[in-house]
Amino acid sequence: MKRVLPIVLLMFFIVSCELLPENLRPDSWLPDLGEEKVLTAEEAKVEIRSANQDLTVRRENMLQTKGFSSLMYFSELMESEDAYAMKSADFRATWYQKSLSYSNVFNYFRGKNSLKSAKVVEEEGMYGYFVYNFSTGTFDMVSESNNTLEFIYPADDAAKYSQQNNAQMTITDLEFVEVISYEDVYDYNTGTYVQEETTEQMPVNADVVLKIDNALELTANYQASYSNEGMPLSMDCSMESSGNKMKVEQREKALAYTAKISMVQDGETLIDANLDVTYNADKSAVKTYKGYSIMTPLKFEGTVNAEAIEKYTDEYEEAGTEPDLDYLNSQIDVEVFQYEDKAKIGHLAYYMYYDPEYDESVPALAIVYEDGTYEWLEEVMTVAEM
Repeated sequence: MKRVLPIVLLMFFIVSCELLPENLRPDSWLPDLGEEKVLTAEEAKVEIRSANQDLTVRRENMLQTKGFSSLMYFSELMESEDAYAMKSADFRATWYQKSLSYSNVFNYFRGKNSLKSAKVVEEEGMYGYFVYNFSTGTFDMVSESNNTLEFIYPADDAAKYSQQNNAQMTITDLEFVEVISYEDVYDYNTGTYVQEETTEQMPVNADVVLKIDNALELTANYQASYSNEGMPLSMDCSMESSGNKMKVEQREKALAYTAKISMVQDGETLIDANLDVTYNADKSAVKTYKGYSIMTPLKFEGTVNAEAIEKYTDEYEEAGTEPDLDYLNSQIDVEVFQYEDKAKIGHLAYYMYYDPEYDESVPALAIVYEDGTYEWLEEVMTVAEM
């Protein structure tokens, strides 16, 4: 049985720049602007680099606040845990060792997974009071609880060195839903796929308070809902720490879901995204992404036919043929703007990238400027690597 705690969802905000697709656009932007302003290649390169540097600095400043840095440090302490090191028969450190966003929750129920049911679960081992043990480097359960999960731990390296457990993370109103699904697993003995039942316990509610040296540094709330068949229906997640406010909303529709993501730092918008994600008929894969993603001062807008790209990629890789860049680029329509000046920087397109480490060429996204020159997206937007 797999179980995932909502605390890892807090980490979603910290890596949100990595999770926001560079491919999102609604039809409502740039109203009545007349002739569109287009930056020259040199102007665009300056804007891209300036924005990347600014985003990097602001993100570093956010991560250095007490609340966020302590949350990151807690994650590092949990990563050092063995799967069964926690002094509780049912508690698993692996709950914290999974990179999780709500989109990943949706994606779990795609492809080879088919849903069976979902039910609210109440089980011992979900709660308790845990204290970091400096001698063993693990968390010891010091007392049980039927409604609270709490961790006492060092907030940073300095506190750990002086053996001070000065951080207190308390999670209340913690509830799970048990989702049962079937997964096709390859049987090497028979050479065929066999169906196995999988049980996943997903969070549906949690309130988080983080104190350091008895001072409140971070608060968060998470709520989600699932259908009786186990399909995610909605999610609301918010967090506030030292002038930083983050919020994520997702809503399921018939064959799609919408997602809104915002991050405000000291009253200024850092990230603002609004996405429409459409499934194929049987909901086994994401068909299209459409919407926008603002990483101030940049804005990515457009549509990506994700299913077509994934299917075609599988086909040419299996056939061992060269990819058709014209086809790949026909499945992506993404423009990049300097949001504050409403000026176009360029658009995204696939080009063949040579990877010297593997001695192979693969399609990779690049940002193309007005004169036709281009640069690799991951090289000019390094903020996503942090």
